[in-house]
Amino acid sequence: MANIPLSVLAIFIFVIGACVGSFLSVCIERWPKEESILHPGSHCPHCKKKIPWYFNFPIIGWLSLRGKTACCKKRIPFRYFVSEIVLGLMAVILLLRFERLFLPYFILFCLLWVAFWTDLDTCLIPDEITLLGITLGILISYFFPVLQEQDETFAGMMESAKAVCLSMGGLFAFISFAEYFLKREAMGLGDVKLMGCIGAFLGIKACLFSLFLGSIFGTLVLFAYKYAMAIFFKKRIILRNKCIPFGPFLSAGALVYFFV
Repeated sequence: MANIPLSVLAIFIFVIGACVGSFLSVCIERWPKEESILHPGSHCPHCKKKIPWYFNFPIIGWLSLRGKTACCKKRIPFRYFVSEIVLGLMAVILLLRFERLFLPYFILFCLLWVAFWTDLDTCLIPDEITLLGITLGILISYFFPVLQEQDETFAGMMESAKAVCLSMGGLFAFISFAEYFLKREAMGLGDVKLMGCIGAFLGIKACLFSLFLGSIFGTLVLFAYKYAMAIFFKKRIILRNKCIPFGPFLSAGALVYFFV
């Protein structure tokens, strides 16, 4: 890799990241609907017709179709285009910034990206993301013990497993305590599993940091939304008993942690 020009390597990594972003867009679209992502061949989500292979190129395919399906001319979500751009750029940034830790951080970012959008869309985080993330985090910590601030492979894996148990157990206990007094759901189990996924990759300190910063992000966004609606649209927003996704804010907190 040392003999490959940096510009060539960056382009290659960007293309790989964009392809992953295209695949993750399909996951975001299908998993909440309990549809298989292993459908034989790409197909239109509206009329189910097969999509020609040359329209599957990331970024170029979306632009060539002008954001509409080739068969029935229905709108293709702009998120497909955004996912391909963001994952491509993030792959390059992570490679340049972290080098040896590029792979585990990129995998974690992909998991957080899907959790962000599915929770935002449906207030649900698929088990395919959280449970897979917990498993991968523990296994990857064996090969990259530095993720858990350890020197030995087995110690890294054990520290990862301990972070999963402490983060999920602690958050579940807190939620149960809160729900007992509030008499309503305080947080979904998907958020608890996402916390375990973060701990599996980054350790217990990352969980505490993500929870703290995510709570701040969530509070600021909700208050900004509430008062913006009140000022500009003369609407009073009552958030009681409404689904407020916490996964996006938890993901943002984790992202800040491993960058900063």
